[in-house]
Amino acid sequence: MMTAGMTAEKRIRALIKAARSGKKQAPVSRTMRVFNVLDDIEEALGLGISQSLIAEQLDMTVRQFSQALYRARRRKREAPPQNSPQPPQSPTPADADSPFGSGGNLGGLTPFSSNSEEN
Repeated sequence: MMTAGMTAEKRIRALIKAARSGKKQAPVSRTMRVFNVLDDIEEALGLGISQSLIAEQLDMTVRQFSQALYRARRRKREAPPQNSPQPPQSPTPADADSPFGSGGNLGGLTPFSSNSEEN
């Protein structure tokens, strides 16, 4: 029976094997190697797999892995979100005529309404 931790470990091994087989590729920094499998690493760590076992799978010392993990986490945190909301659309030509959009009011209120009690 395979646990979720083993699945993450196998995925990391498969990624390492694929990276090693590409001889024409430029060498990838330790941080990028960790960043590329960061989700799997976070899952493995969450399941109790030690940093030393993961570092061994990535052919790094624990210190190298720890430093690369720190940098990869920081890079991920500083990256813009993948599914960022779309910016608001510009007004349509009909809306552009009125400073208050279509209908010439703000949510059903007239922009310069006066209160009859004040007069």
